[in-house]
Amino acid sequence: MIAEHVEDVVIEYPDRFIFLQIKTRDAARGMWTLTDLLGGDGALHSLYRAYKYTRKLAATYELLLEQPCSPNGNMNLLRRGGGQSLDPRLIEQVRAGLSITKKECAAFLLRVRLRSPPPTRPEIDATNLRLLGAQAPQLRQVTIAEIYAKCLSRIEDAMCAASLGQEWPSYMIEPTAKGKLKAKTLSRGDCAGCLLALKNTVGALLTRTMDDSHPAPTNLQAKLLAASAPKQLVDDAVRLRALAAYAEYTHLAGSLPVAQRELEDVQERLRIRALAIVALLPEVNPASNAWKELLAIVHGCAAQLDPNCVYAQDPMLLLGAICGLSDQCLVDWRPNA
Repeated sequence: MIAEHVEDVVIEYPDRFIFLQIKTRDAARGMWTLTDLLGGDGALHSLYRAYKYTRKLAATYELLLEQPCSPNGNMNLLRRGGGQSLDPRLIEQVRAGLSITKKECAAFLLRVRLRSPPPTRPEIDATNLRLLGAQAPQLRQVTIAEIYAKCLSRIEDAMCAASLGQEWPSYMIEPTAKGKLKAKTLSRGDCAGCLLALKNTVGALLTRTMDDSHPAPTNLQAKLLAASAPKQLVDDAVRLRALAAYAEYTHLAGSLPVAQRELEDVQERLRIRALAIVALLPEVNPASNAWKELLAIVHGCAAQLDPNCVYAQDPMLLLGAICGLSDQCLVDWRPNA
């Protein structure tokens, strides 16, 4: 990550770049419009400047805007799903604002992305501290705060380092120029050093939460990811949760008072068993270990756990019901969580 140089942030992956413009806005000024991004030295002017120099790279040019976008006008036409074509109204307004040709504008806009809004400035610290805390629930809050302060200090150092001025295109195009930007660059190693106290817990939840290609994780997904669950386990848990929810709705379609009591009975049995298992888990890979133990329990004790056949005494549905309890924050996947 390169801070405050070409754009507010440039993120370099092994096979691509992201040029990111971050714009703040006081709520009193109202919602963003496309005119705001095209006026004066607006965000789209800056992204187009970067695009002109780096169009040969595998790169996207992205907007991260504090406060929501106006539902009126052409602003939301920047949000495009995969395979969707550009709207002619968007091309015309941006073309006129940037004073470029229609063909050039279309090529540029195909690589522009409007990301979901970030937390507002008053919420940023709280959001980041919560995400860090979710990675290492065993750490005290004061330790989490110290880690966060160290991260901020390293980012500020990179932001304040001198830029290369007009030399910046050579950094993107010529690998030999990369050394000149070392002071402004946060490498993977720099980030790992700042987060050393989190040990091996950094990763899946933070990535999933911050990656704009994913929807925000549900309680179930967040709890599993924080407990080091692999992706396949998380996906299986979500599917089983959906199947169990269908069985619950079907059961409740009968005699409601009786069905409700039967549902609460089996869920309480499952909650007690799950909590007892989780309490004895090791700290390493707790989600995988819990999954294995719970699978054994629901296969061996289905009749005792589900005497009224709410889930048809089906072990997979019973495991899905436990996932449902996790979604309600009644069951976790880590000891002492």
